[in-house]
Amino acid sequence: MLMAWWVARFECGDELEVSTTTQDKTTAWEKVRGMFPNKELVVLMAEGEGEPSQELTLEQWGYRS
Repeated sequence: MLMAWWVARFECGDELEVSTTTQDKTTAWEKVRGMFPNKELVVLMAEGEGEPSQELTLEQWGYRS
């Protein structure tokens, strides 16, 4: 099983490295949200990505702060 590593940033300021069994960002977003139900996920980046255009943000998901 291929694992994908992500950097998850939460509204509280926490930043964690997490792994999922998917490389699809949309699916990974949902999986990471499920891993941390008491934290508001605001950004999910594939490990090694640093370009803001490659981040999934709340705005892309239609959420408002």
